[in-house]
Amino acid sequence: MSITDVVVDIETLGTRPGDSIVQIAVVGFDRNKEYYDGELLISVSVPLAKSEANATADTLAWWFLQNEEAKNCLLHGNQVSSRVVDGEVQMLAVFMMAAEEEPIKSCKWWGNSHSFDLVLLEAALNRVYKTGKPWDFRKERCYRTLKAEAPKCFVPERTTATHVAVNDAMYEAECLYYLLRSIPKDS
Repeated sequence: MSITDVVVDIETLGTRPGDSIVQIAVVGFDRNKEYYDGELLISVSVPLAKSEANATADTLAWWFLQNEEAKNCLLHGNQVSSRVVDGEVQMLAVFMMAAEEEPIKSCKWWGNSHSFDLVLLEAALNRVYKTGKPWDFRKERCYRTLKAEAPKCFVPERTTATHVAVNDAMYEAECLYYLLRSIPKDS
């Protein structure tokens, strides 16, 4: 499969750079194909008890208001769709091994906000590796912005639980495929 774009989704214990990340999922797709053909490239999670637990009380309270699947993944790691590891450093190592490979490294990198997924992931990588992110800042993109600019564009109905990184990344990638195809090509 050729990949032009990757969607990164993380689940965290706070909203600030430095707060613990407990799930990372990356889905790749080719925006030039005639049909959506997304591929899960990596999904890795850490059970809450094995995280660094840099958290905010508000975020922890918010987590326990979420759906059962999301809460279960937070507490135990996503044992269905992810590689469950023993700590955040190991999770970031698994992510870095995948992210350093071509063609992923040269893709456009999408997060669900210009100031969240990629920013918090970059802060975690800086803390652990001191080398920064494996993607070029010029290739960063914001899914939320594109979605807001094309409110009438068809996007598929959501059928999976929210706030499970792999579910969110898969859904965002599928929506992005349609959103990108709705942009007129230069003649």
